[in-house]
Amino acid sequence: MKKMMAILYASIFALGILAGCSSGNSGTSGTTNTTNGGGTSQTETKSGLLSTSYADIMKSGKYLMHYKTTMTVENQTITSETTMAIDGNLTSMITEIVGDNPMKTHEIIKDDTIYVINDAAKTYYKMTISNTGTDTTPSVEDQKIDTTGITYTGKGKAELNGKLMDYEEYTVGKGTLRYYFDGGKLQAVAFKTGDSEVVMEIIELSNKVTSDMFEIPSDYKEATTY
Repeated sequence: MKKMMAILYASIFALGILAGCSSGNSGTSGTTNTTNGGGTSQTETKSGLLSTSYADIMKSGKYLMHYKTTMTVENQTITSETTMAIDGNLTSMITEIVGDNPMKTHEIIKDDTIYVINDAAKTYYKMTISNTGTDTTPSVEDQKIDTTGITYTGKGKAELNGKLMDYEEYTVGKGTLRYYFDGGKLQAVAFKTGDSEVVMEIIELSNKVTSDMFEIPSDYKEATTY
């Protein structure tokens, strides 16, 4: 379960890669040499990528993302639904995991602190974000992946969840990232590395972020144990 949650966190932050998809080129005239599904060399204009408009939202540093996740790790699958709000260094994330072991998590990250909130009990627990991490305390490295060396590799059509869609593909380190579109609208993001795969179905990606998303209600009490 710890490994699956670590992969889930990594996949969430992998979405931030979208903000860097058009980096490395000035203006909108940059081009990238790629190969299409048939192996034929082609030149792609960065401004022509469907991901560009979504990158603009995320590069603003203030956005709301609502999505469903299907994660498979070592032949085990977890399905969840998440609402994540970002405003600079502030993060709010509410996730509901469904299945045999349903669970809801609510976290707010600010001031180098993670606030784990129990809405049912109206309590919260504070954890300082460390640089190393332990079995009980998350680290900064647990919640991000290496985004250096991101490379646009091409586009094509592929079936996802029984539907044929357009995709744009990138490589990131040892992983592959695909953005799926239907009619020019982002439908899903799939991240695969080794024996792990995460598919995120995008329900909403917008700038509808409000300050109260990062505040703990005044009637919630701090808990002494997690």
